[in-house]
Amino acid sequence: MTNITTAATIDEVLGESSSRFFGAIYRTAQQDISVQFTPRWDGSWGISGKASVHYVTSWGERRGKQRIPHLSTIDAVLMLAQLGRKFYDEAFQAGFCSELEIINITHVMVRAGSAPDEDLNNMPVSGELAIEDRAIQARVQIGNMYTIADYRVEAGENHANSAAIISEATPKIGLTDVVIDPAAGRATATVEIAEPINSLPGESLLVANIIACSQIGQVLMAMLDGIPREKSNTLWMRKYEGWVSESLGEDSFLKADVVSDEHLLLPVKEEKLSIYNGHGSGCNVDCEYSIAHVLPHQ
Repeated sequence: MTNITTAATIDEVLGESSSRFFGAIYRTAQQDISVQFTPRWDGSWGISGKASVHYVTSWGERRGKQRIPHLSTIDAVLMLAQLGRKFYDEAFQAGFCSELEIINITHVMVRAGSAPDEDLNNMPVSGELAIEDRAIQARVQIGNMYTIADYRVEAGENHANSAAIISEATPKIGLTDVVIDPAAGRATATVEIAEPINSLPGESLLVANIIACSQIGQVLMAMLDGIPREKSNTLWMRKYEGWVSESLGEDSFLKADVVSDEHLLLPVKEEKLSIYNGHGSGCNVDCEYSIAHVLPHQ
């Protein structure tokens, strides 16, 4: 088994961040979700609408081929946050929340479909939303992705600023003090972020967790599979579930940690998927994930 590897920054291992999706490209995406909420007799709401994503920056090339953008886990998380904020008007009219409260996302589950969504214009959105006590849960299909989101009503500014909140929901983070231990199936790093921790909404914490865990997880996967960075393929997040902690602790925010719990090899046509199921933490979020990449031909 490969020895422990350390690096001062994640870029030393994965390459310049500006050319990588989880390094910087994810921040160039513009997500939009347009939905209608239809009241039902049982107190729930039906959800229907469309969603679109536009990437300002190209995803670049991989092995000499232009990469095609597709609906990402990050896109889904940010759309679910928008959906919660769009529901504010309905909730306010129903007396569920006041002008001095907001609807903040606290948990997501995103499961990829059997094929990626590469047509990012007007993807169908459908689902339902239910309220119990002060909690809201939405179960939503966005394109081929199935998602679940939980929200809580809490004190905060009115939603006049919701557009600004969404536009700033993709924090720029850096990873330093990277340690990869293949024998233990573990990777850790220190998270660096400019924004004050207490100012970040739930979706920003979830996105930061995905970014941190995906990058150190990618290095861990490549080392466990015994392949160099230049031969590793684009990551496929098969499933992600994240829980935002109710108490913001600086220590838990500044450390990212992923652990591989299970490894599977899945033949798909002429290729072979290497799948890692595991759990992680970081940015005040605990997560479970299933992530894969295609092994290079021998």
